[in-house]
Amino acid sequence: MTLLDTFARKDKRRKYSHRKALPPLLKKGRRVFTRSIDKRNEPSTSSLAMIPYSNSNEDDQFSSSLENDEKVEIDNDTMEAMKIEFEGLTPHPQSEYNIAMMLKNNNSVTTMYLAAIRKREREGSLTREFDSLSIDNYEKQMNPLKHAMNRLSKQTGSLERMVNTWEELVPILETVLVLPVPTTSPCSPPPSSTPVRSKAMKSWRRYLDKLQLRFPFENWRQVPSPSPPRQLLPTPVPVPVPAPKPPTNEAAINRIDAQIKETEARRQKKQVLMDETLRQVELLRAQQKAAPRPLSEAERRKVQAALNGVGPGYEVLAKGDGGDVVTRDSLQKLQPRTWLNDEVIHYFFMTLAKRDEAAKRKRRCHFFKSFFVTKLLDEGGYNYRNVRRWSKRVPGKDVFELDKIFFPVNLGNMHWCLAAIFMQEKKIQYYDSMGGAGKYYIDSLFEYLKDEMKDKKKIDGHWDDWNLVTCTPETPQQMNGFDCGVFTCMFADYLSQGKELTFTQDDVTPFREKIALSILNGKAVD
Repeated sequence: MTLLDTFARKDKRRKYSHRKALPPLLKKGRRVFTRSIDKRNEPSTSSLAMIPYSNSNEDDQFSSSLENDEKVEIDNDTMEAMKIEFEGLTPHPQSEYNIAMMLKNNNSVTTMYLAAIRKREREGSLTREFDSLSIDNYEKQMNPLKHAMNRLSKQTGSLERMVNTWEELVPILETVLVLPVPTTSPCSPPPSSTPVRSKAMKSWRRYLDKLQLRFPFENWRQVPSPSPPRQLLPTPVPVPVPAPKPPTNEAAINRIDAQIKETEARRQKKQVLMDETLRQVELLRAQQKAAPRPLSEAERRKVQAALNGVGPGYEVLAKGDGGDVVTRDSLQKLQPRTWLNDEVIHYFFMTLAKRDEAAKRKRRCHFFKSFFVTKLLDEGGYNYRNVRRWSKRVPGKDVFELDKIFFPVNLGNMHWCLAAIFMQEKKIQYYDSMGGAGKYYIDSLFEYLKDEMKDKKKIDGHWDDWNLVTCTPETPQQMNGFDCGVFTCMFADYLSQGKELTFTQDDVTPFREKIALSILNGKAVD
């Protein structure tokens, strides 16, 4: 063998080596790899199209046959490829236009259609030759199936009509295609759930598998395995399901309850402290407002001369219109740490009455002497007859037209208290600087009002809405055993002016000087 023969054999092997990997179905013709891209922005699908060539002198004769609107005949393999591609299309339903564009540009459907044409050519049913046809002429003129899909997509209402199943798509395809008619015979085997593929499709699948191994591109699409047609199921009616109750955790609930109670307790404690602070502030303001005014220098010298002056004890330092007098000995009871006697208390109550008279109020206040309660409770028993005529001494001679009535109470010549009747408020209250209740005295005064009503008004009256109040914790308390008379005078002074009882033990010394100056002037000092 010469060197020339060796090169000739190598060139011959190189020329025909690429045919060994092709399937037996497509030995003839030329192999061309094409990648179809949807010009309508549809998802791109890449496939392998095997296109036979034809002679160039036959182009005009075949292209003229594509211009008419006759139906295009397809075989079972092409119809099966259409069915597989339609069932793999998601989501459903799709419009007729989208389905037609998908079938037009689908390489699997086109390949099955061309394989059917080649098969009929070998059988003699088609006498056309495709050896000299170029790819561009094929895309524009030579594929009747694509022209049929174009006509289907251009039908009126193709964008609005929706297709959900293959059974709905078959009548639509019959408008532009001649679908194969399935033939059955008594000897034919029963239909199987798995369709029987033709030799052409099997060869095509084997070739695609080999091609995928050699060129593992993601865009190459294989014909999916057939799946059963989708069936429209009735939409189930939703049944309301009650929400499950969340599991309870007793420990967590108890812990949360404890935290809530603790927070509430802290809030209440904080509120109590805030209220107490506000009360102290208000009390301080009231004390500053209700505290006796400081005495002037002349008034202070006058008081000090009377309290600390030298002279006979029986000397009269103050004398009232009703014959009441205050001697030097009695007035000097206003010195610190000394008990007050009845002369000082009675005369100070007289000065309070003069101040009330000078105010010219519509309803007056009246100040009884301590002898009233002594007479009313003669020897420990209630006796209205002993005080029956005392009401003639009140302003207007009618106790029921008064605003307030004050009764100094002497307990066994050891302690001074005050009982007050608030006629307009229908209340009787007892004031004791040492915390005594005084229920016996307010009950006796209540009986006095009833008897006074019967004696002067000649009626029983209505007494159900009257309120009898014993000594309350808010009553100012003395911190020693000798200032009870001063507290009693201050009770009457503040209540007659409608002031709150805001004084304390620290205010006793200025109060003693105020009482002395009121007695010396014959009128209560504001």
